[in-house]
Parts: sequence; structure tokens; C-alpha cells
Amino acid sequence: MKKGITAIAYAKAHYNKQAGTLSYDTPRYLPSAVAGGREYSATPRGDSQKVYADSIAIYGDTINDGYDLDLTLLSTFDNQFRADLLNEVVDDSGIAEYANATEFPYIAIIISEDTSDGVGLTSIYYYCQAAGRPSDSGKTAESGNFDFEFPQYPIVASARPTDRLVRYQIPGKEQLTTIPEPTGIQAVSVDLDKHKLNMTTTGGTAALTATVVPENAEVTWTTGSSSVASVSGGVITPEGAGNTIITASITVDGVTYTDTCTVIVTALA
Repeated sequence: MKKGITAIAYAKAHYNKQAGTLSYDTPRYLPSAVAGGREYSATPRGDSQKVYADSIAIYGDTINDGYDLDLTLLSTFDNQFRADLLNEVVDDSGIAEYANATEFPYIAIIISEDTSDGVGLTSIYYYCQAAGRPSDSGKTAESGNFDFEFPQYPIVASARPTDRLVRYQIPGKEQLTTIPEPTGIQAVSVDLDKHKLNMTTTGGTAALTATVVPENAEVTWTTGSSSVASVSGGVITPEGAGNTIITASITVDGVTYTDTCTVIVTALA
């Protein structure tokens, strides 16, 4: 049973899309007395898909889109964390925020927690990005009481692009000097570039691209209804009005992995 957060750390992620590699800086732990973790929540992201025929669900699937993290820290005084998460600029006097269209950086987040057995639990989220800036507020303290500041950072933890890994949990709560990688586990995944398509009977074909791990896995394409849409090599041809599911699948060591795209075809004269 979890008992409480003992430490929060992060490491900047560096993805080289052309080379297909991802590396991390040395983890940086937030000082617990300044900006340590007060609480967090991790809500799974993913849409349940169902296709209905005559009001009966004939197909269902759920996409794993990682987690929505809400990270609440003790204060905003750790300027380096804000700079690394939000692209803000730190100097000798403080931190500056500029209006720009720069994409927020990606980081790995480490959350260590105490457990009732004394062992502890550490969760690593490998590819995180701020979903927005934290809200700031304040007020005058009254009756000698402290008004603590608890900024909440909305963060999206996605599957990292190299192998679709989202999270890794390991026993223990010791500080990490590197970002750990799962060992003895073969990464397998299939991911479509689109999960919903609107087509017309006269509008021509559309194409889906499947990213698979391992890269040499053979992709099999199938349609839930050939009278609505057919598929060959990821190219979808509308056949008639209706809804269907296009499935891309790979089989590794006897286990089949899939991703799907909902196709809605509208009839046009």
C-alpha cells in the first residue's frame, strides 16, 4: 500500500527523429523543502471505440494514449524546473516568461513513494510534456497563519516515439542517477497515424500509416465491413455508406497486437 511521496525528479529528453534515438539527461531531484511533491494523480488516457449495427455493439477497442498527470508541488521557487518544463528563461535574478509559439520540451518524470512494506515504489513516465502553464494565486495571510502555495502542473505522459513505452514501475525509492530501462522485455507495438476518418462514396481513397515495433513486423490490414470500406496496404477505398473499423495488426511470438481506425463513409450522389 502506498503511504506518500518521498521524492520527485525529472530528466530532459532528447529525441532525434531522423536517427530514431532518444536520450535523457541525468535526473534532477526537486529539493523537498522548496519544490517537493505534495501530491499527484495519473489518469489513463484513451478512447473506447465501439461500432454498432442494429443498436448492438459488434466491435470494441480501447486506445492506450498514456496518462494525464496532475503534479502538485510545494511551491514555485524551483525556477529550473519551470524553465525545463515550460521553456522559461532563468537568469541570476529570477525567471522570465515570454509569449511565443515554441513547443514545450519533453522530459521524463520520476515519482518515488513510500509503501507500507517499507520497500517503496518508483514510477518513471518516459515522455512527458506540459499540457499548459500552472495557475498562480496569492492572498494576504491572516491571524498569523501561513498561506501555502501549491501550484499544479498539468502534464501529458505519452508513449515515447522509439518503442511506445509509457511507464515503468520498479520497487524501491532510492535516488536514480540514470533513467532505467526495462530489461528482458521485448517492446512490441502498432500505432496508426489516424484513428478516425470521414470519407464519402465519391471522394476517393485515404491512406493510413502504421508505425510498428519491431520494425520488421509484417502488418496485416482488415476491415470490419467490406461493404462500407475495403483496405489494402493501408489504403482505404470507400464502398458504401456506413461505419466500419479498419484494423492494423502484427503478430509477435504468437501474440497479436492491433490498432484501429474508425471509418465513417457518407453517401454522395
